[in-house]
Amino acid sequence: MRIIWIVLAALLSGLPFTASANQNPDADVLHMQAFCEWEAWCVKRHAEPQPDCFVVNAAVYRPRPNFAAIVLRFYPPVLGRTKPGVVLGMEGQSLLARGYARVDGEDVVAATDCLLPGTCTLGDDAAARLIDRFSNGEAVAWRHYDYGTDPVDIEMDLHGFAKAFERAMEWAKAL
Repeated sequence: MRIIWIVLAALLSGLPFTASANQNPDADVLHMQAFCEWEAWCVKRHAEPQPDCFVVNAAVYRPRPNFAAIVLRFYPPVLGRTKPGVVLGMEGQSLLARGYARVDGEDVVAATDCLLPGTCTLGDDAAARLIDRFSNGEAVAWRHYDYGTDPVDIEMDLHGFAKAFERAMEWAKAL
C-alpha cells in the first residue's frame, strides 16, 4: 500500500512526466507540460507524416460505467496550418444548440459555429477569436445538453491557458 502512495505523490508533485509509446502504441509523445488545468502536447502519430502540437483540457461530467466528458483542443497555426483550429469535443449525442460557451459571462461560441452535433470544430477567424478570449479570460462556463435533454454545466479556470498555448506554439515552430 505504501508504494501506491509514493507513486501517487510523485505523479501529483509535478515531477517531470515522460510518456512513451508503451502508453499509446499509435503515437509517441514528443513534449508534454501542464499549466494549471491546461496541458500543452506535441505528439507524433505513426499514421501521420508530421507531428501535432496542441493544448487540451478535459472535464468528466458522468463517471463510469456511463462515462462522458468534453475535451477542448486548441491547435496553433503552425505545422501546415495557416490559421489556428479549435475542436470542442462532446459526447456524440450531446447538443450545444440550446447551450453555450461563455468566457467571463460573454458568449464566445454560437451553435451556428458548430459543424456537427457532438463536436464543434472552429477554424479560421472563429478559432482565433476563441483562443484570444481564452488567453485573456478568467473562466469559461460551458452548457450543453447530454443526449439532447439533460443540461450539463461545466466551469473551467482559464489560468494557464495562455502559457500552454504559447508553449505548444514554441514546440511546433521548433519541429
